[in-house]
Amino acid sequence: MTITEIEEYIHQLFIINGMQPYKVEFHYTNRYAGACNVKERVIEISLIAIQGLSNERCKNLCLHEFCHAFSYYLFGTVAHDKYWSGTCDLMNCPDDLYI
Repeated sequence: MTITEIEEYIHQLFIINGMQPYKVEFHYTNRYAGACNVKERVIEISLIAIQGLSNERCKNLCLHEFCHAFSYYLFGTVAHDKYWSGTCDLMNCPDDLYI
């Protein structure tokens, strides 16, 4: 996926689920593949991590991060806990994502 496609995909996830979209930022980092900062309303994607990913795996990464925002919206939590896992199930997102 291109950067533009990733931004649009994440934007649409928020719109479809009745949420105000978060900003999407891209960074050159090895520290994480993706991160969700609910206080700043930002989803961060590692440009290093997405290199060579198939579209499906890239979408799963984006969906994984969106589920953190959605879980916070629904339950007030962003951790990899039962609420986030349930949100992943609801969104058909694997909760054992490995890049």
